[in-house]
Amino acid sequence: MPPQAATPYRRSWINRLFYRFARYTCRMLVVLLYRYRFSGLEHLPRRGGALVLANHQSFLDPVLLGVPTLRRIHYLARVTLYRSRLFRLLTAPLDAVPLDRKRHLLSGLREAIGRMQGGEVLGIFPEGQRTWDGQLLPLQPGFLLLARRAGVPLVPVGIAGAYEVWPRQRRWPGLGRIWVHYGEPIPPEQVAAMSDQELMNEVARRIAHCFQHAQRKLARLEPAPRAIDSSPHEHHDPLARPRTGSAG
Repeated sequence: MPPQAATPYRRSWINRLFYRFARYTCRMLVVLLYRYRFSGLEHLPRRGGALVLANHQSFLDPVLLGVPTLRRIHYLARVTLYRSRLFRLLTAPLDAVPLDRKRHLLSGLREAIGRMQGGEVLGIFPEGQRTWDGQLLPLQPGFLLLARRAGVPLVPVGIAGAYEVWPRQRRWPGLGRIWVHYGEPIPPEQVAAMSDQELMNEVARRIAHCFQHAQRKLARLEPAPRAIDSSPHEHHDPLARPRTGSAG
């Protein structure tokens, strides 16, 4: 059964202005602090709904997914976080979907599905928690309902380097390098043809592929170790002009 058409999600001009300012500021910061790079962004649909599925490395992950694209990515947020006035103030313009796991779980999921069917992008972390050691965790089946009911492409994403920057054991983030890779989407027709287990396995495989791709890209950014000549008979002047040509 095809998904029903949903009302497009509307935003005020203040909301749009705040988001543009926040995105520009965050992008500048992650580039300066973490030498942030990304690849595969062409796989994120330019229009229409989509569900972004990424591995979860740190508190920075939602920012890392959103800064490279002009498309706004909605996220699910536990309703308990809304007890903080600061959190409510920050997330109101950022399109977060409140999710009450104890009382009104289905209403939050319906809201998320409706937004995707209305042409918006939703981002979730199907592992269900941040990694403890930087490696991938088994996927939790909670994303299956969203994936099936929304009828939109599933976009796998791999994040590498964010755990080293801000592991869950550390209170504050440090410095480092981060790479995010967006993988080829799974079309809704393929999603509908799979069993739940097949879909979980395929999403896990694609996220792992994106993660490994991001790790390889990140490794190429690391400077090669410099060779040290320990010979006591030769002194190298760092200010001396380098020799040209080849030894004969």
